[in-house]
Amino acid sequence: MKHRQEQIIKLLLGSPDYVLAQEIAARLNTGERTVFRDLNELSNFLPLLGAKLEKKHGKGIRIGGDLTRLMERQANLRTYMSSLSPELRLYVEIIYLCNAGRKVQNSELAALLRISESCMSNDLAGIGEILSGNDVFGQLVLERKRSYGISIDGPVWYKRMAMLHGLLKIVPVMELGKTIVRKDNSSEFEKIKNALGFTADTKKVLDSVYEIEAQLNCHFALYDLVLLFCYLLITISHPADSGDDVIGGGFSVEPVVSESLVRGLPIPSISRSKKEVYCLQCLLSSLEPAQQSENGFVLPEIDGYISEIEQNLFLQHCIDEKFTAELRNLLGILLSTVICKKAFKIPHNTYDYSMTIPIQKTGTTILKALYEPIKKKFGVILTLADVELLRVPIRAASPQNTVHTRKIRVLVACVEGICLARLIASVIRIYYPDITIVDTVGEIDVAPQFIKNTNVDVLITTVDDAPDSIPHFLVTMPFRQESFRRAFSGFLADLPRTDREIMAEKKSEEEKSEIRNTKATVQVFNNFTITEIDRPLKDKRITAFLSELILQEPKAQQKLKQDFDKREEKGSVYLEISDIRLFHCRSSAITIPVAGLVRSKKPPVTILYLAASDNANHDEIGALSLITTGLIESPDFVYSLNHEPADEIKKQLFKLITNPA
Repeated sequence: MKHRQEQIIKLLLGSPDYVLAQEIAARLNTGERTVFRDLNELSNFLPLLGAKLEKKHGKGIRIGGDLTRLMERQANLRTYMSSLSPELRLYVEIIYLCNAGRKVQNSELAALLRISESCMSNDLAGIGEILSGNDVFGQLVLERKRSYGISIDGPVWYKRMAMLHGLLKIVPVMELGKTIVRKDNSSEFEKIKNALGFTADTKKVLDSVYEIEAQLNCHFALYDLVLLFCYLLITISHPADSGDDVIGGGFSVEPVVSESLVRGLPIPSISRSKKEVYCLQCLLSSLEPAQQSENGFVLPEIDGYISEIEQNLFLQHCIDEKFTAELRNLLGILLSTVICKKAFKIPHNTYDYSMTIPIQKTGTTILKALYEPIKKKFGVILTLADVELLRVPIRAASPQNTVHTRKIRVLVACVEGICLARLIASVIRIYYPDITIVDTVGEIDVAPQFIKNTNVDVLITTVDDAPDSIPHFLVTMPFRQESFRRAFSGFLADLPRTDREIMAEKKSEEEKSEIRNTKATVQVFNNFTITEIDRPLKDKRITAFLSELILQEPKAQQKLKQDFDKREEKGSVYLEISDIRLFHCRSSAITIPVAGLVRSKKPPVTILYLAASDNANHDEIGALSLITTGLIESPDFVYSLNHEPADEIKKQLFKLITNPA
């Protein structure tokens, strides 16, 4: 919950009567619209605790209902700690013991958590099981000595990873991440921080986070932003002594972020120590970006692994085209973060980005391509969950059928990170082909000037504080493709036509009016088909092949083949000047004029076909005649038929039929 919303709750609980929204805004030094937005969120939150917002026209707002649970929540940190499940309570105890760096009496921890000392003794057995059975905690040992107290001993790096793991268990990561991005204060987190023994000033930690992002020229995904914040909180609170073995032995992976970059950061407790610099290098090399950039930190060996993934996915028919340079760059960054997190024992996000994107074949193919080489090179064991981060953008880039249209420019913004933002963008690209995705960005970039500069019509966002300067669609979480498409289609239906769409429609109408011939010309252009084949096409098979391209029904195909053959019996047509073979006929199997091109690469052969119905009218024959005239009179058209890609052929055809001599 936002700090401002906590202040509103405190203000309302402290007032004996209704409070006007204007008064709340004045007390908090904010706008009335912001207050109403916060009150709307509180109206959904308070019922979870048995309370509710009561509004009275002309008098204002107050909190009513059963206030017992809400008052307990507001009372103090111990209420929060005591409400934790027994499993999460173990992580609080681990954090406290790792952070203390000394022997702690059972009574001290029992008082913090409001449990009995006998219950605390039982918890110690659970802590021992976690330390012995988890890869993150495997280097740590629980020491218990009667009358002296208890402690957790081991290398400093692994103590920090244990504290990180614990903090990410007990702290609401999404809420803390939003607080960090918005540079707010969280009173609830301050209570937790102070109780667990972290002394670093929160503002200084936040400043360090922003400085690191500025130096690296990127923004981090929400989970990894919280990871960095918590690591700096731990490190600045208790930097390692110069004699400590900070990393507890070497790692199988060298960090990608440079030493000089980390030393240049204004964090004295880190930049003065070579071992602390190395530790921060390791952490920063493991963080996932929230935006695509060319400045991602990629391990040198990664490019070969990406090529191996691409080749295997081709062989398994999981993809239809090669990776773009942008996708290769993204996959390189993401695979590097996965390897570094696993090698350095850093906690990683287990969020399922995919939801409704198909999983099994693509995921297992990626894992099969990477498992052995990554294990051999880095000593890292990958799982299906680890390659999920790669699978989602690969699937998102795969071409699929499209079903909706709307000619607008949109910006996709998400607090979660680049994978989820790209997944949302990919669904839009797949099902709304005429929508232009301008960019996928993190919440921090959702600023009015940025939106204006990028010429955006609509903002699609998971951020609940979207600017009012632009129409925006709020994506509800967790993201599910079907519900998103239903809601987004409704949003588009209600969205007024933009100036851009109005101009595009006007231009389209003007272009259509330029077509001098009639409906027949449009039919010929729209149905002109370009077919590329790699195999030789035998003479005896050509007419059958053309008939199968033009028609679907077997009897109609057979009739059209007979009519093509009947025309060929009078002599084949080969245009020596253009090096094109022409097939044409009239047939009762045809209802509208059709034309198309077939090109064979081995050997190079170009075949043009034209067909009209037996009772074709003057306009239909005239439309087809424009093409045959072009074979003689338009060198550009002939060259495109023999050598150019489909788009260029269509351009030349459009020019030919709209501007006849």
